[in-house]
Amino acid sequence: AQLDRFLLRVEMSLPAAEDELEILRRSVRGELTGWSAEASLPAAVTSPEEAAALRSASRRVHVSEELLAYLGRLAAEVRKAPPVELGPSPRGSLALLESARGTALLEGRDFVTPDDLKRMLLPCWGHRILLTAEAELEGHSGPEVLGRVAESVEVPH
Repeated sequence: AQLDRFLLRVEMSLPAAEDELEILRRSVRGELTGWSAEASLPAAVTSPEEAAALRSASRRVHVSEELLAYLGRLAAEVRKAPPVELGPSPRGSLALLESARGTALLEGRDFVTPDDLKRMLLPCWGHRILLTAEAELEGHSGPEVLGRVAESVEVPH
C-alpha cells in the first residue's frame, strides 16, 4: 500500500566506471549538491506557473471511451493473472491514465494512444503488483506478468 502512493517507479542502472570516476571527481571539487560542506540548491527546471500550465494542458489531452475501457481491461487482467496476489488499485489505474496523457503531451499530441498506455505500464504498475511467493520462487517477475498481459489484451482500433 505504501508504494501505491508513488506515481512512477523509474529504474536506473549503475553508471559506467568512467562516469562513476567523474562523479567522484566532482564530489572532491565540491560540485555535487548535498555532498559538499556548502550544499547548493539545484537549479529549477521549470517555474510553478509553467508546471501548472503543463498540468492544465495534460487535462486537455483526449482519452477515448475505448481507451478507458482498454485500461480497465488491462487492470482486470493483471489482477486475475495467476501469479499476481495483489494487482493495481484504482489509484494505479489513475496513475497510468495521467502518465499516458503526459506522454502524449510530451510527444506533441492532444490524444492518448494504446502505445502511450503500454509505454507507461511498467513504470506505473511495476511497483504496484505483488506476486505470490510461489510465483517468485518459480522465477516470475512483475515486468514479465505485465508484458504478458499487455500482449494478451485486445487493443482498440
